[in-house]
Amino acid sequence: MEGGGGGGKVINNNINNGGEVRRIHIVYFLSRLGQVDHPHLIRVHHLSRNGVYLRDVKRWLAEVRGKDMPEAFCWSYKRRYKSGYVWQDLLNDDLITPISDNEYVLKGSESLHLPCCTTTFGMYTQQQ
Repeated sequence: MEGGGGGGKVINNNINNGGEVRRIHIVYFLSRLGQVDHPHLIRVHHLSRNGVYLRDVKRWLAEVRGKDMPEAFCWSYKRRYKSGYVWQDLLNDDLITPISDNEYVLKGSESLHLPCCTTTFGMYTQQQ
C-alpha cells in the first residue's frame, strides 16, 4: 500500500509469470445514519490477473483503518448500467469491475442492527 502520487502505473514485475502488478486506486465512501462522508482514497499494488474482489478491499481497509472496520459496513460498488451508473451490492467473493482503468469506487453503509449477509448457492446466511 502507498500514500502518494501517480496514476495507474504498471510496474514491470512479473510474479512467476503470473501477470503484472498494477497500482490501483480505491475510492470509497462511508455512509453512517444516512449521511455519506467525504471520499477516501487508498492506493495499492495488486496482481492484475486475479481481479479485485471485495475480500481484497476489506483486507486492505483493515490494514489502514483497523481490523474491525470493514466488517462494520455492507459494501456496494459503482458500476456502469445502461446510460448511467448504479450501486451494486457486494459479497466477499464478488469480483469488482473498475469504473475506469485501475480505479474502483465503493460505498460502505454502516450496519447497525444486523450483520451483512453472504450468499451460498442462492441461500442467504448470516456472517459469523
